[in-house]
Amino acid sequence: MFSGFMVNAWTEATIVAVVAGVVGFFTVLRGSAFVAHAVPNGAFAGAAGASLLGISTIIGLGCSPSSGRSASGC
Repeated sequence: MFSGFMVNAWTEATIVAVVAGVVGFFTVLRGSAFVAHAVPNGAFAGAAGASLLGISTIIGLGCSPSSGRSASGC
């Protein structure tokens, strides 16, 4: 349990947990929790649609259904 890669994993997980806690605190404090949840969901839908169409998922991230753009604007 205390081999080299496990120590690295625990160290990195601890750093990620602390950073996520701080970022989450300020997200809720600013009242932008809905936006922080909605944007990744819309981006995932766009990337999944682009993947199904066989185009780059990076393009799909910008042309997601919730981005407010029309289909011809992408």
